[in-house]
Amino acid sequence: FTRGIIWRDKEIYLNPANDNNIVNYYDEDLSWVIRRTPTYSFSTKGGCNEEHHNHNDVGTFIFARAGYQLIADLGSGVYTAHYGGPESEVSGYYHNIPQFGENTQQRGVQFAAKDVIYDKNTFTLDIADAYGIPELKSLKRRFDIEDKALTLTDEFDYSGDGEITERFILTKAPLEIKMGEVILPDGVICFDATVSAPTVREHKLSRDPFFILEFKLSSKTKKFTMTVK
Repeated sequence: FTRGIIWRDKEIYLNPANDNNIVNYYDEDLSWVIRRTPTYSFSTKGGCNEEHHNHNDVGTFIFARAGYQLIADLGSGVYTAHYGGPESEVSGYYHNIPQFGENTQQRGVQFAAKDVIYDKNTFTLDIADAYGIPELKSLKRRFDIEDKALTLTDEFDYSGDGEITERFILTKAPLEIKMGEVILPDGVICFDATVSAPTVREHKLSRDPFFILEFKLSSKTKKFTMTVK
């Protein structure tokens, strides 16, 4: 979705050399945020799950450094007979959003973010309605954007029995996973040490291999926080 900003902004389109000036962009209509700090680039989105070339990905995000996405969006994928299904890149299973039991986000204009607020260094939104699960009353996702670190906080009001999975798509395998830290080639993911250590698995759909980092949380969990730096 970052590419869409280039197409929409005449100043950038006509003067590509000025692209480095995009450091704090917010589109209120689409709920898109693009930030570039001295040490990383970050983008996220609200919106709904009935957008052009839709992915079921309200609240997903990208974290980039050293010329590539550490925490990634897989993009549109290759158009095959399975495109758009649960095993394709457009599925919520392959975006940086939580899963509740077997339930992830659904497609449709009604499956959307609400209570969206951006104030330069903080972006908050409630993405519970994107799932259409009666047991999920609220899912408040917050990004705290600092010069050297990005902190993600999810707060759940969930009464279901299925465990909560926090899932993140990595383009490179972690070098090490230890108590409270996932060491990446060009960064570190810090998480609450009381949370069970995440698992990582390699997965390949139709393009280059990528890696799925998963935190398994009890259905009673009320809050999950991690920091990427």
